[in-house]
Amino acid sequence: MNAKVKRISILAVLALALISVLAILPTGVFAKANADEQTEEERVWTLEDTQAVAAFIQNNLETFVQKYNQSREDESEYLHANSVERTKIVNLIEDENYGAYIDFDGDNGYVVVTGDYTIYDLQTEGDLDYLDNAANIYYGYGKFHWLDQNGTLQLFAEAESVPTPAEQPVYDGNAGKDGDGVIINLSEYVNANYSKYTYEGNKFGGTRVAFNYAIQEDLSYYLWNACDANGGIINYAPQYEGNCSLTAMYNIFKSWGQYGKLNVPYATTLDLSKSIVNDPLYATYGNKIISYSSNGTTEYRYWQKATGNLRAIPAVYDKIRSYTISSNYIPEKELYKPDEGFNREYVPTIMELTADYYDSGAGVFMYYTYSEGNALMSIKNGKAAYLSLTNDPVYINHGVAIIDYHYYTYTSGWWIFKTTDEVFILEIADGRYSQPTYYDIQKNPNTLKSYYSWNKE
Repeated sequence: MNAKVKRISILAVLALALISVLAILPTGVFAKANADEQTEEERVWTLEDTQAVAAFIQNNLETFVQKYNQSREDESEYLHANSVERTKIVNLIEDENYGAYIDFDGDNGYVVVTGDYTIYDLQTEGDLDYLDNAANIYYGYGKFHWLDQNGTLQLFAEAESVPTPAEQPVYDGNAGKDGDGVIINLSEYVNANYSKYTYEGNKFGGTRVAFNYAIQEDLSYYLWNACDANGGIINYAPQYEGNCSLTAMYNIFKSWGQYGKLNVPYATTLDLSKSIVNDPLYATYGNKIISYSSNGTTEYRYWQKATGNLRAIPAVYDKIRSYTISSNYIPEKELYKPDEGFNREYVPTIMELTADYYDSGAGVFMYYTYSEGNALMSIKNGKAAYLSLTNDPVYINHGVAIIDYHYYTYTSGWWIFKTTDEVFILEIADGRYSQPTYYDIQKNPNTLKSYYSWNKE
């Protein structure tokens, strides 16, 4: 078993508890460890502090290992480090400060520590060979990154991993509407699942303003009803397009426009009620019965124009859609279809084309990764990001816009350290609700999560 300490920070240790370590703690380090000198909220340290703490661990490694193992209940979680092979200074993404990566001997793991005795990560097994000759390392969200010329975080190639989709039950810790697992009430969800955690705040890089969450239904150019082979309506409740990707992209552009990140007319609307007949998809979906066969059965849908929506379609959404249905920009077989959706692989292309159309000087570049690090850094810079979910037990295959994220911590201690577990919950525009919903990235590990974000300022 690979024991992992996600995050650890200095204990507000009483004097009596420190007597056993006073002989080995350097004076400067003890000052940082003293709760009277530094409160948990301040979290202030320097590069020199980080180097001193790293040296303290290296010079007192035997005691460090002993104290850690005493805090473990299972011997399979023990740390077996005998020496330190190398120490590297790393940039901590969330705290915007310095940390130290200490690589233990052989395959005996590593630790990431800061100048205020915060341990972000402690692994008892493994050897990260790809960091041996690396420079300018960034650490955050449990992963090691490097920063490219576009200001985007990139995982070291050896660290890039793709979750393996597998069957999993719907996580229903806080059921949303009709018990479908969608998180609507964030406080209720946290009380049910993280009641001992402390809320550290939302992380959006800017003052939040009212945001109208666009939904797929309102942005559909076409709708359909279940019918028989002759067009007789079976169910009069209309169904709408599978335009989740397009809706997510529009919500992102809307957020960028509201917060001045991009010069885009996010509030301008178009009346397409008459010109819809010129739409390239009108011949197929404007007034037609389409059959769908699966597993030996056939069903029919009567497609028609969504007249009510067409009177006020956002201009930016129309521009996004125009690129997704044109073979001038993406392969013919990958074009958007109302009954099939849109391939997530072409989301960056469409977003860059749209951004360049409205604000060519912005230089929008969408970076893609399986790591949430880029998306969360983008949010901290005040820029909404895109999340694609594949094989998710709640959303199945779906695209959403990340508008913000909320940060929670839970702390417990060992020796002169505290273990602080972190939880990041995304605030999303999921295209189904006209209000914010939330996604807990810690849950449903078998879901393939693909992130697209614009990080460069």
